[in-house]
Amino acid sequence: MFDIRLIRQLTALAAIAALATCGARSASASEDVGRQAVAVLQKYCVACHGPDVQKSGLRLDNAEAFQAGGESGEPLVGDSAETSFLWARVLVDADMPPEGKPQPTLEEKQSLAAWLRSGAAWPGADEALAVKAEGVFRKHCYACHGRQRLETPGLDFDDYASLVAPRADELTRFLVPGDLSESMIWKKIISGTMPPKSQPRLTEEEQETMQAWIAAGAPRWPQRQIARGYVSEYDTQSAILAHLRALPESSWPHQRYFSFTHVHNNTLISDEELALYKAALSKLINSLTWESEIVIPQPVDSGQTVYVVDLRDLDWTDADHWSKLFERNDLGGQERKIGYPYGIRFDLDPKLRSISQEIQRLAGSDLSKLRVRADWFVAKASRPPLYHELLELPDNALALEEQLEVDAEEDFETPDLMRGAVKRSKVSVSNRVLDRHRGLHGSYWISYDFATSSGDGDVARRPLGPDFEGHPFPDFAFAHDGGEIIFALPNGLQGYLLVDGEKKRISEGPIQIVSDANKWSGTPAVVTGISCIGCHKHGMVRFTDEVAGAFVRNGDLMEKVADLYTPIDQMNERLRKDEERFLEALLEAVKPFLPVTTTAELRAFPYEPVGEVALRYRADLTPMDVAAELDIHNSDATALDPALLRLQIQANGEVRALIGTLLEKGGIIKRETWEERGRGGNSQFQDVVSKLKPVGAID
Repeated sequence: MFDIRLIRQLTALAAIAALATCGARSASASEDVGRQAVAVLQKYCVACHGPDVQKSGLRLDNAEAFQAGGESGEPLVGDSAETSFLWARVLVDADMPPEGKPQPTLEEKQSLAAWLRSGAAWPGADEALAVKAEGVFRKHCYACHGRQRLETPGLDFDDYASLVAPRADELTRFLVPGDLSESMIWKKIISGTMPPKSQPRLTEEEQETMQAWIAAGAPRWPQRQIARGYVSEYDTQSAILAHLRALPESSWPHQRYFSFTHVHNNTLISDEELALYKAALSKLINSLTWESEIVIPQPVDSGQTVYVVDLRDLDWTDADHWSKLFERNDLGGQERKIGYPYGIRFDLDPKLRSISQEIQRLAGSDLSKLRVRADWFVAKASRPPLYHELLELPDNALALEEQLEVDAEEDFETPDLMRGAVKRSKVSVSNRVLDRHRGLHGSYWISYDFATSSGDGDVARRPLGPDFEGHPFPDFAFAHDGGEIIFALPNGLQGYLLVDGEKKRISEGPIQIVSDANKWSGTPAVVTGISCIGCHKHGMVRFTDEVAGAFVRNGDLMEKVADLYTPIDQMNERLRKDEERFLEALLEAVKPFLPVTTTAELRAFPYEPVGEVALRYRADLTPMDVAAELDIHNSDATALDPALLRLQIQANGEVRALIGTLLEKGGIIKRETWEERGRGGNSQFQDVVSKLKPVGAID
């Protein structure tokens, strides 16, 4: 019999070898070959073989470690390219990266092969140092100071010029190449003010990298090349149709699709960012279900730009869950719903009409009601009202406690209740008391928050609240003004509910009681779902009780305080177990998309996916972003074409009236403007796309 695996290996190897030879002839210098190869290692290997994690004792992020090899002592590059360790593991056996992780493209393997054949010389010291510095920035700084989120005006780590440009006061610069004492970035690092105290600190090695990089003149890091192939609307619809046809008829009505195509086609978005988008979708849908198993969205196309879930796996129905995405209302604030603003029909497009009609025939619904943009879903379903609706949260905490078999008043009399309190937390303005109850699916945490730390809000004097009928110590019961409930879901992830002082559900915490410095909701307001998800990146946030020891009464009262307020070591152990359960569930949900295989690696991962993607979705839209969302591509449909978009805006007066600001230097469109509905009921996106393409808007 033929060895199919061997045939595939030899076929792939032949293609790589042919491309490598071509690449070696066309490269302008060996330095270019080295730079391209090291970029491949950085992209696919360093997460498991870098400064934070060294599986098998192997590091691939610098020349010295690369030459040393791993625990086996086997050199990464032998007497010839074909006998090298890397050639065997990456190019021949193809078992690295491991199955289930993103794999190098043929062109990326060609770069690696050409580099190995040229002797595997590491790129110049300055450039290697710059690549390491960029890695530190992306790990610790990019989340708040990247293209999609500029917490500090003018500071963009995607734009080297912004780092060295004079600030508004014209006296200081973020970065002065060669001068540590004048570089604000370095001052922030050594003073410990950046990253913020709530975020992981730079390791000693990372500080040394930054110091050496600035002292060496802060050489630019190489431009990242995005090599993803363009995916057309025809490609995605064809893939959806093929997926439906491969299923039994009974499954057709239950399939729902999430599209990343516009993100995939946007070459301003890196592969690492695209992976974060996919992880965010997986984490969020698993945070919106009462099912006990983690559900991984599955790609339906070869480019992995459209993912599917079966509603039955989430215990969702179209009527009670999915249809909520398309509803509108006239309410204000967090409860307002404008429906799905990107729905379009394709019956006017001769190329797509037959495909979309066949999809509708099989699934029983128009494609516009079967597929939504994944980033829109992450941004909207992670906050009210969709968060409340999809998770089917009741309108008060008492109903939730009944559902989860929690009796807070009864627990007050038993050792099952664990309590701690702090004078101020990361979000609360005043005191915060935290109770842990046993719920149906695990932990059930309640925080009691206060508008003031005096009077009934002084938990050092009144540590035994809240009051209830039959309370044994009513004179020492605090009176709270609101709170947050964090409860374990059956699959191990967490759900969230904000309540007022009467335990009624609210969508946003009063700013005078709680606020969020990270602005996960887009403002300092703490919003149910998104603010909680962003804050509780690793599950429960650990804390140390600051109240019980300050209470000095005697007798039964003091005994009750001692029984209720849990010793620090016991509370920390309970928090650790709750955190580990959450992280294990989260790991299962995101490891198909992120470079993490253990909970330790997940802890070290710098981003919280849902919050980051929601923030990036709300960012202003550049011409490239708009071209991606409108799918404006070049004549041979191989890439987006923002220049063509500009020409179309100039040539069409109606379009120019809608998005003419993109013609200005640095022109942008606000996301809320892009999705807002006008008098005719269409979003601005729908109005623009229907004037540029043979499509129609649909509710």
